Amino acid sequence: GKARRRRVRVLALPRACGNASLVVKRLLRQPHGCEVLEFGSWPALRAAWDLPPLSGAYLAEASDDEQRRCASAGVLLLLYSAMATRGVEVVRADADIPEQAQMIGAHGYCTQETVNLLLTGVACSNVFDGERQLGGEREGEDKLVLRGVASRPEVGFLSIFEAFGSLEVGARLKRPRWPIWVAHAESHYSLLFQDGAAADDAGDKEDRGELDVMYYDPLGRQDEEKRITVKPGGLDIEPEEDDLEENGMIAKVIRTRWGKLAALDWNGSEPVY
Repeated sequence: GKARRRRVRVLALPRACGNASLVVKRLLRQPHGCEVLEFGSWPALRAAWDLPPLSGAYLAEASDDEQRRCASAGVLLLLYSAMATRGVEVVRADADIPEQAQMIGAHGYCTQETVNLLLTGVACSNVFDGERQLGGEREGEDKLVLRGVASRPEVGFLSIFEAFGSLEVGARLKRPRWPIWVAHAESHYSLLFQDGAAADDAGDKEDRGELDVMYYDPLGRQDEEKRITVKPGGLDIEPEEDDLEENGMIAKVIRTRWGKLAALDWNGSEPVY
């Protein structure tokens, strides 16, 4: 028979928002009282963003301060919506150790399970390709299955912690279907993308010649994107680890995708260190 199409669930604040600060505090514990809207197609979901209750639930565009605080729950609503669509118990089972699964980690930072859920639809705990097993080689020995990314996502992921040797980002996240990457650089996330590129331009093609990558940091008070020209293999030697001028934080992230010998030209913009 035909495969069952997954319905997307989107949460919105209760119609009567009441005291905004109390609503947000309640949302931090659980999405009690939120409306749950279901959509069977992307066009229907896109159309719903222009109408109440979604039109004012996620973006703080209201002029009234109280309404603005009420709308500031958008990040929580997005996370709850992703979990509701996947299924809470399924999200828990996606993690390496389900009984320890959490979406918000220390200091209020999101966990890798949260990032992977939003990017791939699966709350796996790792960013390498496929699965890996720890232990279990001997009869009766305990084993732990580490779950990574099972298929190519629409949007990719790059991390400075790969440059530090702390983790491995697999080819599926490095070569997503669209040339768009969430860039993790220690304290927060920013965005890299190829302007005007088509789907699969980040895919299986061999990297040849130079290309332009746009960089945008929503927390960096940028008026516009920075254009970075990347030339894979353009350097004779790898830049020094502590050379912030040539090998700053974002440069390190970019070189996890296009190689340690990639030459970078910020085209007159100040590099992000």
